[in-house]
Formats: sequence, structure tokens, C-alpha cells
Amino acid sequence: MAEKFNVDDIATFKDDKMTVNITHDSPNFRQLLFCFKPGQELPVHSHDVDSEIIMAIMDGEGIVIEEENEVPVRKGDILIGQVSVPHGIVAKTEMKVLVTITPPL
Repeated sequence: MAEKFNVDDIATFKDDKMTVNITHDSPNFRQLLFCFKPGQELPVHSHDVDSEIIMAIMDGEGIVIEEENEVPVRKGDILIGQVSVPHGIVAKTEMKVLVTITPPL
């Protein structure tokens, strides 16, 4: 049977920092739900591995930082890249971002 979850049902928010919920973890991929309140961020970082990342903006608006570029994003946007490229997120509004990393870190 396929796993099923609803993003809105598992989303949690904190006033002092973003939250992360692991929605799936297997040898093939890892999926995480990042939840941000306005102004919260995932600092720019990278991973020294050969994996890809998919960021699906499930709700809200913000900025995805990739290297030196700032990319405005909103609900419905999907970004695909390499985890070895420096990346981060800054929320302008309450924001939910579903991140898939394959193969997992």
C-alpha cells in the first residue's frame, strides 16, 4: 500500500525557528516538510554528496537562495537542483516546503 499523508495535517510551526518533519526515509529518497513563519529561514548551506534536491512550495511565499541568486517562490513552484550547490530559504509569509533528496544524504 502506498504511503499517504496530507501536508496540512502534519505541518507544525514554532515562533522561534522553522520546523522539519520527515515524511519519508528510505535508501532511495528522503522527504521532509519544512515549515516557516514569516522571516524564518534555512541558512545557506550545501552537502558534499552527489544527490539531487526537489523543493515543492506547498504554501506561502519566500525566497530560495541558490549560490548568489535569490529566486522568488510561491505556492505551486517546484525547483530542482544539486545538493552540492549552496542553497537556503527565507520565508516572506507562513510557508510550507516539501523537500525530496535523492539519493538521501
